[in-house]
Amino acid sequence: MRKFIYLAFMITGLAVCNVSPCVSDPTTFLAPKDRPIFQAALQSAADGDWEFAKTTIDLCYDSLPKVILEWLFLLDTKENIAPERITRFLKTYPNWPNEAILRNKLERALMSSGKSAMASQWLERNTPNTYEGKVRFISILMEQKNFLEASKLIKNIWLDEKFSLSEERNFLKRYGKMLSAPEHNQRLDNLLWQSRTTEARRMLHRVTSEVRNISIARIYLLENHPDVDLAISKVPEVLRNHPGLIYERVKWRRRANKNESARALLFSLPELLPHHPKWWKEINYQIRESLDQGLVSDAFRLALIGSELEGHPHIEASWMAGWIALEFLEEPEIALSYFKRMLEHVSMPISLARAAYWAGRSATDSNNHNLASYYFEKAAYHKTTFYGQLAAKILNLQDPPILGTTGEQKSTNKEFEQSDLIRAAKMLGEVGDPDLMKLFVLHALPTAPTSTEVKFLAGLGNRYNYPHISISAAKKILRGGTLLLNELYPIPPQNTWMTVEESKVGLALIYSLARQESEMNPEATSAAGALGLMQLMPATANQMANNLGLTFDKSRLTNDTSYNLVLGTTYLAGLIKRYNGSLPLALAAYNAGPKNVKRWIRRYGDPTKNEIDEVDWIEQLPYPETRNYIQRVLEGTAVYNNLIMESSL
Repeated sequence: MRKFIYLAFMITGLAVCNVSPCVSDPTTFLAPKDRPIFQAALQSAADGDWEFAKTTIDLCYDSLPKVILEWLFLLDTKENIAPERITRFLKTYPNWPNEAILRNKLERALMSSGKSAMASQWLERNTPNTYEGKVRFISILMEQKNFLEASKLIKNIWLDEKFSLSEERNFLKRYGKMLSAPEHNQRLDNLLWQSRTTEARRMLHRVTSEVRNISIARIYLLENHPDVDLAISKVPEVLRNHPGLIYERVKWRRRANKNESARALLFSLPELLPHHPKWWKEINYQIRESLDQGLVSDAFRLALIGSELEGHPHIEASWMAGWIALEFLEEPEIALSYFKRMLEHVSMPISLARAAYWAGRSATDSNNHNLASYYFEKAAYHKTTFYGQLAAKILNLQDPPILGTTGEQKSTNKEFEQSDLIRAAKMLGEVGDPDLMKLFVLHALPTAPTSTEVKFLAGLGNRYNYPHISISAAKKILRGGTLLLNELYPIPPQNTWMTVEESKVGLALIYSLARQESEMNPEATSAAGALGLMQLMPATANQMANNLGLTFDKSRLTNDTSYNLVLGTTYLAGLIKRYNGSLPLALAAYNAGPKNVKRWIRRYGDPTKNEIDEVDWIEQLPYPETRNYIQRVLEGTAVYNNLIMESSL
């Protein structure tokens, strides 16, 4: 691999305007007396005390808090609710969040209400979406002697439905005679692709012996059964190319660290494969494993196999094929063809910049400098992206074009701003319920009539000092091609973010890391147990507190912004010092741990010693989350450096 040593951490000259910190919205929609009442009612509802919540909310002068509480009750309650009550709400407040859940509740309520006429009327007007509704619709079709449609519905339910044991028995008792071997075979195959082995075992006596043997082998592979070899031996040789069986064998061999034999199976895949994302996960793992072992030809061959898949796997495999061709095989023209293929299939700025940047690198290595400039300019257009910033650095661009602007907020449509959805979002912001506020803001985005209302909605989070809501909204808007800098990269009030380590780390990096870790949500909690703005694990936070002579208090990680930031920036500063100022290494350690970084340096080389190009080092990391994390934090740091600089002018 030839070296290409350079990484731009920060890009100067980003054209931005009207940058300002998040500020609370001075406009209130709740009467002063209503605010504590609404807060108390919401808290009681969250605690499950609906009786007190309803009694409390009746004291509100404004009617909308009562509507919000009714909406919450209908969504939350396990009680049998009269279908008329749900119907009344859906008719009065159409297009509220979680409408599909309410409609499913209504359908179930109708089917169990004993009101046959109402249930039939519902099914005449709506396609049934619940199991109860579908079964009732079968009865109606049977009564109408529409046996063909009834049979289709029965088969579709059987193929896709999740049954308990009793539900499965009842369904088969009623409709089993209308099901045959093909449906049983397909249901069993579906269950095994979803790793639902308990339900799959119940199907074994309903399928042919050939399908049974294949399925037992798949179950044994899924469960790491000691008799897995015996089970596979019972599958006739001619049937061992079954995609589901090959897939489970590849997975089993990966788990057993038998990667060479796993690759042998992948090299002989049948042409027609279902479940492309599942296959790509295995293929991608073996590509990277092959590269780690120096088996470049195997890696490239696997990337070509992956490039024949569809959707996201095709995009990722095309990039991988191009990268291997360029960086390992030194075949830039072949590499360019795959990066061009990727460009044809992506639309998001991060992916567009990534494909164009590597196309530019390929053209450079082919000594086609005009073509290289063309692709680098395409990448640099997306200047808030990691690869766009690298391309701009190559071109020495001080002010590359930008997709969208911050812009001044124009007057919004008053009717839209006074709609129930928007008023509800604002009221929830006022009473300090960001989770529900976020639900209403994101739900309202598709209803915004113009770009002015879209920007207004995205900015609501910042106005109520909930930047994570604005970030989520701006990310959703970005998928449509509009970049809102203030909303996508909010600047919190700096007085709450000044920490003892700020001078060592820098606000731009702190902002970017917190944005990536928690979307700047001080109450964020990850599935792994990381807490607060900087997503600190309690053990790490405890260690940092001891180092600083502070008392450790786990609860403060999510209810004290400054405390979380002090501990988080102390940890980050220590990592930066540990890796001699290398942000890629420090960020990799923050995300995946120093032990992994030590292993990766040993495996791939040390970019701080010019042993490997920093960009290639990042791309070789085996964890996709860590690769993405480093790139997103670095690009965000560059953006924030310029936003902070502009805001200080």
